[in-house]
Amino acid sequence: MFLGLLMVMKIAFYIDNREFFDTAIEEMSSGASWEYTGPRPLDPTAKSLPLAGNDGEKFILFKLKK
Repeated sequence: MFLGLLMVMKIAFYIDNREFFDTAIEEMSSGASWEYTGPRPLDPTAKSLPLAGNDGEKFILFKLKK
């Protein structure tokens, strides 16, 4: 039961963020890698999976770079 629920949650997360994952996989296959940037504001033109601080402000910690 628990494993089934976990699988459903993973699939739903992937479907919700499919465009991000597809873009990341494509860029990594062409030589990009994840680099730690530290807490930074969101780039509105980049696809991302943001984190939210205690104040609700969204930020990123890693960015794909070539």
